This record gives sequence, structure tokens and C-alpha cells, in this order.
Amino acid sequence: LGCGLRESEIVALDVRDVSADGVKPFRTLQLRVFKRGGGHSDPKAQRVPLPDGTYFKLEKYLKTLDGRKGALFLSRKKGGRLSTRAVRGLFQRWQVRSGFDHAYCFHHLRHTSITNMYRKTRDVRICQSFARHANLQTTTIYSHVSDEEVLRAAKRLAS
Repeated sequence: LGCGLRESEIVALDVRDVSADGVKPFRTLQLRVFKRGGGHSDPKAQRVPLPDGTYFKLEKYLKTLDGRKGALFLSRKKGGRLSTRAVRGLFQRWQVRSGFDHAYCFHHLRHTSITNMYRKTRDVRICQSFARHANLQTTTIYSHVSDEEVLRAAKRLAS
């Protein structure tokens, strides 16, 4: 949620992608596997900054790996790399257990992350960079505005 990663990017992560020594995470991840939309395949544009909350959770998770190399997230059933299908299934089961009234798809986390970035910065260009979108129009689809935000803005209008 803090990084706005796509599910395919999450499952492709290896321990070496998030940490040099397997203990301390990087502050910025350099993705090796990413969506190459719009011909925007420059690896330098595929850097993902880690918010403090994500950084500390990742640091805690790395300690549980006990020096393991390879895939960052493993399937419990098969022991191999976690699949995107498994991620979607886990997310659905978590929502049921948490008592959600409505089931959301995993990609909604990316929408929420980009929307949160927009609310913090009010800068769509920063959001575009954060989302790693080649086209600004794509980013505008992700930045959702709440009814309260519209009401606050309307109150400030001159009459």
C-alpha cells in the first residue's frame, strides 16, 4: 500500500532487490521486473521509494528469512515463488476475515496509494513519478477525489 506496487512487481521481488545484506532494506527499490507501458522502459524510471512504515515492516520481515536468498515471498503450499493468483486469493480471504462489506481487487491498493500521494502533495507530477506512469493521463485515473474534498474546495470558491 505504501509503495503502490503492482502485484506482478511484488511477486517478482527477490531478497537482493530489497536488501544488499538480507538484513537492512534499501530506502529506494530498483525494480528489475515492471510493466513496460507506453514504451517507457527506462530502468531508472522504475525506482520505488519506501515510506518509513514499509521500510520498518520490511526490515522486520527480512529478519524472519534467516539469510534466505531468492524470492522475497514464497508460497506455503508449493514452496516456490508466490504467484499473482495467490496474492489475489490471500487478499480476498483477508478481507472476508476482516469483515469487509465489499470485496476489493488487489489493484485497488495501488489506486489508494496513488490517491494518498496526491492528497499529501497536491502535485499530479509527483504522483506520476511515484506511480511510474509514462502518461500523465493515466495518473489522473488513479487520483480519486472524495466528496469531502470537493465540498471543502467548493466552500473556498468566491461567490
